[in-house]
Amino acid sequence: NDQLNLELGHQLSSENISIRILNILGAEMTTLTLDYQPNGKYLMDVSALNAGFYLLEIHASYGSKTLKFQVSR
Repeated sequence: NDQLNLELGHQLSSENISIRILNILGAEMTTLTLDYQPNGKYLMDVSALNAGFYLLEIHASYGSKTLKFQVSR
């Protein structure tokens, strides 16, 4: 599956969210802005990423959060 499901909850659903995807060494792979979703659920296409571990930096007005995820093929 080349989709990443991201559930940020209703707290963040009232604003646009900035996302950076970094490889495990910290090199930036992509940056994008997710548009407002009333349910706080976002679907991201990760088909351009090679198999491996990545960091997902989430930036919003309240602050930042970093999550780790894996792409497997």
